Amino acid sequence: MVAPVLFIAAAVLAFATVNGTPIINMLLGAIGFSMRGKDYTWKKKESPYPFKHMSRTQIRKIEKSPVLRAQTSQLRKIKTDVELRTK
Repeated sequence: MVAPVLFIAAAVLAFATVNGTPIINMLLGAIGFSMRGKDYTWKKKESPYPFKHMSRTQIRKIEKSPVLRAQTSQLRKIKTDVELRTK
């Protein structure tokens, strides 16, 4: 069952061509291309129009201020009022 499939695959690889190039050469070329190291180069191009120079804003230092304190709890005040029944 496997033998006819292998025979057909071997015949296609041996005799079939795409644009005059055997398929086996195309497969080997694709494998070689994917395995080969690639060199990615980038060249800086001049911009077609000049950019305006923007000045940066000055960064101000944060002034030290007194540490904020939490307010007294309103819940405690209400609890005290309820316990003493002042309202």
